[in-house]
Amino acid sequence: EGDHKVHDRSEDLFTSTTFDLLGYVAPEEGMLKVLAHACTVRLTDDGALLDSPLLDLAGVRSYSVTFWPRWGVYGEPDLLVTLLDDQSRAVALVVIEVKLYSPKSSSAEEGTDYEPSVPDQDQLTRYAQGLANEAGVLPHAIIYLTAHSVPPVDELADSLRRRSNTRLGWLSWYDVHEVADGSTSRPLRHLADLLAHKGLRRFNGWTVKRTFTASRRRWFQKVPPTLPTSGSFFKLSTGATP
Repeated sequence: EGDHKVHDRSEDLFTSTTFDLLGYVAPEEGMLKVLAHACTVRLTDDGALLDSPLLDLAGVRSYSVTFWPRWGVYGEPDLLVTLLDDQSRAVALVVIEVKLYSPKSSSAEEGTDYEPSVPDQDQLTRYAQGLANEAGVLPHAIIYLTAHSVPPVDELADSLRRRSNTRLGWLSWYDVHEVADGSTSRPLRHLADLLAHKGLRRFNGWTVKRTFTASRRRWFQKVPPTLPTSGSFFKLSTGATP
């Protein structure tokens, strides 16, 4: 139990540090750029897949963040992001549930039915219920941010099966690193270094060094082993925005 509490505190500190650093730069350079990487999760016969971008950010100019809002029986998600237009009016609410190395804190027991009026056992579904109450008529969505390089299909599919009308998206810490690493601003450079230190960056290829050795008559180049000099990950294709 003590180790679990230490882990929770570490994850909370990492969450607050990340989103505080994103808040030091312009929204279009930081937070909104990160949110643009979130993709919609859709159920399939085999589980779940990533579809179109989760959020329409065309009219969004700024945002506000509430860390760990308390929603009573619906729990305490990590972040509630309010997206604002050029008149500082709320246009959408987004919950970001952050995970580093742990899965969802709770899942529904097999065979239990979903009851809309009862807080669900599944963590993401319960947050979706609470978010719906908070949002009212505003558009709203949940982003599951994890350290996976590919979507955690089983976790996502289980939540969508509980409540099929949840607007659920997935985002990887590798995407956050990609945004931070592409910036020249000091806060995002710090964030890129932090994520790289945690191993949360995509493989960027090997560096092959040339070695030269002296001989009596001339310099010659040692031929290094044949290695790929670059690497990349495949991106899941996305469909048209519905």
